[in-house]
Amino acid sequence: MVSIYHLPIEKISAMACRDYGCFDGLNKFDFIEGVNTIVGRNQSEKFAIISSLMDAITFDREKRNFFHWYSYYDQGESLIELVFYFSGQKHYLRRVFSNGSTTDFHLYIGEEDERRFLRDGQVQSYFEQNKINNIDKILRQELNYSTEYTDKLSWQAVFDDIRIASNEAESLINRILAKFPCHIAKLYKRDDGIIIHFKDGRMATPLDRLGYRDSLFISLLTLVTNRILSNAESNPGVFIIDDFEGDLDKPDIHFFNDTFNYLAREYTTQFFLTSRYKKNRNHVININKLRRTNKSTNRNYLRKVINNFKSNIVIKSPPYNKKFKW
Repeated sequence: MVSIYHLPIEKISAMACRDYGCFDGLNKFDFIEGVNTIVGRNQSEKFAIISSLMDAITFDREKRNFFHWYSYYDQGESLIELVFYFSGQKHYLRRVFSNGSTTDFHLYIGEEDERRFLRDGQVQSYFEQNKINNIDKILRQELNYSTEYTDKLSWQAVFDDIRIASNEAESLINRILAKFPCHIAKLYKRDDGIIIHFKDGRMATPLDRLGYRDSLFISLLTLVTNRILSNAESNPGVFIIDDFEGDLDKPDIHFFNDTFNYLAREYTTQFFLTSRYKKNRNHVININKLRRTNKSTNRNYLRKVINNFKSNIVIKSPPYNKKFKW
């Protein structure tokens, strides 16, 4: 389901990873200041690139997701290198992982003669002091598809916190709604929530009375604009938005494509989006063309998994036949 993360840095200009996640060997990526779109099929591990950006600076990966540093059951060594900007200075980060643990953590701050070097605990202290590692989950909702009732309850828990934070945010949202084609005319700020005015004349409040599509649409729009305006004078930050298109119609997808480009220009904000579509997108990174682990590696990985759990198998003599040779 849709996830929105906010990183309190100014921008990310480049990333490289070696033997990380589902990728084999060294892969390098350059990013632009505006909207970067990572395109791939379903189950193509688009989130691997997104995850590497956050894994490079966070100290709490287990609580965030279950993504492994290394694709082969956490065996071997992985590398992530990140070039980002914070407080107007260029930062180069190099982080090496071995068997799931960090072995090298190096940070270069500044350029040429004024460059500072920090390592290991010094990097962690620098990140914590400047709150660089404070990755904020603005929205991360995983629906339970067992019944329609539980789905509604899951989303209601999210919508209870959806608000238009200020009059400035209301003004910005309504400028965006007027600027780009959309089925919603205006959103109005109220102390007890949001009033939605549709172009067909309908009025609706609160959000949990709306359908899934409209609720997701309004949540995306308000959460992102609120956060940008709350940090506009200092640092709008970097937004990572994963899997937001799956439950939206094509007109809505086009609307958010235009909206994110507009916000990136007006507020010098950087976006990273995952998508299945590359048409009319800025700076597309096609994950389908990247190097993956080969078949022999996958076979070795599966063999390791079976060997690790063989002692716990209840049936000691499974009915293997000659087709399965290990």
